[in-house]
Amino acid sequence: MFIAYTDASIKKGKVFLGFRIEFEDGSLLHRRIVSSKTDIDNAEAHALLELTQFLEYYGLDKGTILFDSGNVEYGFKNKKGKLYKAVLYQVDHSLEKLKVRTQLIPRKLNKAHRICNEKQFRASSIISAVSRDRYSSLGGFPDYYLSISAYNSYKELKKKRISFAGAYRKLNEKIFVGELEFDLDDNKIYAFYDIRIKVFQDTIVSISKVNFVVRKHHWRAMKKKRKLRKHLQQRTSLSI
Repeated sequence: MFIAYTDASIKKGKVFLGFRIEFEDGSLLHRRIVSSKTDIDNAEAHALLELTQFLEYYGLDKGTILFDSGNVEYGFKNKKGKLYKAVLYQVDHSLEKLKVRTQLIPRKLNKAHRICNEKQFRASSIISAVSRDRYSSLGGFPDYYLSISAYNSYKELKKKRISFAGAYRKLNEKIFVGELEFDLDDNKIYAFYDIRIKVFQDTIVSISKVNFVVRKHHWRAMKKKRKLRKHLQQRTSLSI
């Protein structure tokens, strides 16, 4: 699953749209586009449109798009208003087709914000060299979406800075290495040492910590960690 960011900014009457895509293998794509749209809400919506059209053109599906516009989020939720009728309905169609979700985030977390405001060139990975099977080729590896609340909980738990894409990858790795402790209807809880990861349907919704470690879980985790490490090393060597 890729993680993408979009943003827009207006400087001296010029509008800049930007997006950034982080892929499973660590590849990065950046785009900065000059637009004639002078209204910031329309610019934010068009940044999303540019990204989804880019994804469709290259056949890049399944991922999460993060943006910081409350008005765009309102348009998506209510599916009405000028913004939705003019632009967002096209984005909605692409999102459904590509199996991509959108999520509102605080501006300080939006990595596309810097792209919009930069003057220097930022290089991107070659699209044809992007490897999207880094994890999917590993049998049984989960690919859960990550909610912003779970991301914030994970940051507080770890007491260190980590990007949304980094947390998404780390948590899915922990689920793969860990043990399914609870499974009822659409709710699952995975145990990784003293961490508990709650999943509802296809999304990680919360992270918590207990004051004990189950011994048998520990030894199973050690074995699966070695398997995961070996697999990732092989995938890295193949991509070089």
